[in-house]
Amino acid sequence: MIEKGKGGANTLTGKAGSEVFFNQKLVARCFKKHEFYKYLELKVEYVYALNNWFKKPVYKDVLDYINSVNCHYKFNELPLAWLGLPTGSTK
Repeated sequence: MIEKGKGGANTLTGKAGSEVFFNQKLVARCFKKHEFYKYLELKVEYVYALNNWFKKPVYKDVLDYINSVNCHYKFNELPLAWLGLPTGSTK
């Protein structure tokens, strides 16, 4: 049974009553990266700018999945330098 939550978050309850928490929106973006390359031969990089909410243990599997499909995430920052954008600092 899937219970829908806010912001694309869902809880999947298995036969033994165990629950798996996943965020459909986060996972779908990584899949789109694959589809863009497969059909359009476009290289797309996703980097999620997440707040501390996503540091909860319940999101560990989602964050592991994001890494496993070569997508990226940062907490509480916009990774401007990583994206090749000016940061305003004079290094």
